[in-house]
Amino acid sequence: MKSKTDILSFTYSSRGRDVDIVEPVLSKLEKDLDITITRKWLYDNFVFDILKYRPKLVIDANAIGCRNHLWACRFASMMGCKVVTFVSEGDYRYIDGSITTMLFGWNTKERLYEDLHLEWSQRNIEYFKTSKGYDNNKIKLSGATGFDKYSLLSFMDRQSLLSKYKKDKFTKVVTLAGYTFDFMFNENHSTGPIYFGKELEGIKASLFALQDGYLELVKNNPDILFIAKKHPLTENKNYDEFSKIEKFKNVLILQTEENVFDVINVCDILIAFESTTALEAWLLKKHTLLYNPIIQKFNRSSISEGSPIIENIENLQKAIDEYYSTGGIKLFADKENDRLKIIKDVIGFADGKNYQRAAAYIEDLYLNKQKNKIEFSFFFFIHMIILGTRNYLRDLIVNTKIFRRFARVNHFYLRTLNDYTDIERIKYKGIYSKAIDKFEGIN
Repeated sequence: MKSKTDILSFTYSSRGRDVDIVEPVLSKLEKDLDITITRKWLYDNFVFDILKYRPKLVIDANAIGCRNHLWACRFASMMGCKVVTFVSEGDYRYIDGSITTMLFGWNTKERLYEDLHLEWSQRNIEYFKTSKGYDNNKIKLSGATGFDKYSLLSFMDRQSLLSKYKKDKFTKVVTLAGYTFDFMFNENHSTGPIYFGKELEGIKASLFALQDGYLELVKNNPDILFIAKKHPLTENKNYDEFSKIEKFKNVLILQTEENVFDVINVCDILIAFESTTALEAWLLKKHTLLYNPIIQKFNRSSISEGSPIIENIENLQKAIDEYYSTGGIKLFADKENDRLKIIKDVIGFADGKNYQRAAAYIEDLYLNKQKNKIEFSFFFFIHMIILGTRNYLRDLIVNTKIFRRFARVNHFYLRTLNDYTDIERIKYKGIYSKAIDKFEGIN
């Protein structure tokens, strides 16, 4: 049966991380191959989308983050589509027992259903080789395409963002990056026990020390705007390190209202307890500091080695004062070589060309006329048809105005509009297409 589209791409939202990962690659493929690519929301109805469009190839920004990602890959493969996956969070932790969680997530069988899996770094590939699911023919190094945006795009300037929130009187801006402390206190969430073990109590105690420290920092610096960027997965306000500073005039609380790269771009310094966002700040030439008043040594990302670790509020204040009096922080400057090594180890390349490497691998796969061997599972197929039918009926109800009179239905409808709209998705397609034309004209 003839395909209605050449490539079908799924993302978990119409902006942000997944779009930044796949869109530069999709734009490159459209330009190089002159093909039709359809972009869809993963959480709408990936089952019916695969059946409707009958794509030659399916691209998923992440195959392990939730069951839908995994199911979409497996179902597409079972329907005869070639499948390509990227990595959303490729800063893997190298500890015993983590390989299944970090590499396979919900994929408990530890096998790759995709034809091509693109990794951030050679370090990750070496780690992958310790898994029984490793396949040298399927796993390739492209570099982290989601970080290409720092070479391709321009971001919101300080005046525009601050004016938007009526904070434009401030000339000094510090971003406070949030951490998922509520995961540490949630007994039903495995992250804390798996990654931290005996260190978990120190992580928990750090929350309350950070709350007090940030309160003192905000009070002592009324001329500095502190943009407190909550972690997007933080839900429980009791475990939010910014809960004591929300009402201050020199504080702007954000969570998902703005892209994280815009929030980084407008600041002078980024401060965090622990955040891989620090690497993104380096790519934007920003200073970073880690504030760890209780525990400094725990199972943390290697990215932490590129920032000075500050253990008390007095030294944190001194570092901020040093920046605003001299334009730099010596402790941060001393770690320049560490940061260069970390960037290579974590994201592979910082040349803005990861999307080109990824596209080259995908083009080879797409143009290869070899047919896939289909592994059909009757029970999985029925499961997917039931899921697709359920989602179809759900959307039928949600998109009918009369049903939106019910609070629960209306809430779901509004939430879906916040997560994904076709208009926003097409907007970012245009942004990246123009950016690539400009970038490749220069490079």
